[in-house]
Amino acid sequence: VPDVAAMDARLVAAERTLQAAQGGWFPKVGLSAGASDGGPVGSDLTWNAWFGGTLSWSFFQGGLTRAQVVEARVNLEAQRAQRDLLVQQVRADVDSARLGVRAAQALLEANGEAVDAAREQQRLAEARYAAGAGSSLELSDAILARTTAEAQLVQAEYQLAQARASLLRALG
Repeated sequence: VPDVAAMDARLVAAERTLQAAQGGWFPKVGLSAGASDGGPVGSDLTWNAWFGGTLSWSFFQGGLTRAQVVEARVNLEAQRAQRDLLVQQVRADVDSARLGVRAAQALLEANGEAVDAAREQQRLAEARYAAGAGSSLELSDAILARTTAEAQLVQAEYQLAQARASLLRALG
């Protein structure tokens, strides 16, 4: 899931920030070098080279390094908690979407059976009407029931497509 991958990257950044803050407790070494031509007259230049090094170690900066390390640890723990929350939310979304698909499939199946039953009722009503044993009202009711059942079947198909789209979105 892209959101989890992004959160993992933020977690790595927080870990590196902690490492950098902890580096404040160690001495710092610096090296430098340079070369130049110089002299009082442009035709009489001499070549110069220099090398240098520094070593510094701040033992106590008013607790700055300690505070930076504590802050970095707290930020790291906050990132971990946010990642855990995100993973749980993704799982919940996927489970909910999966259940939505199952419910929509069951509804589609039930509506398919209702359409079959309505078609059979209409067939029987047409046969009774043709034989003179049924009324036109009974036939109209059977046609209406079939049309309603078919409309509900289409709605169930739409709900299934919507549930599948929700599942795909939850899966990332």
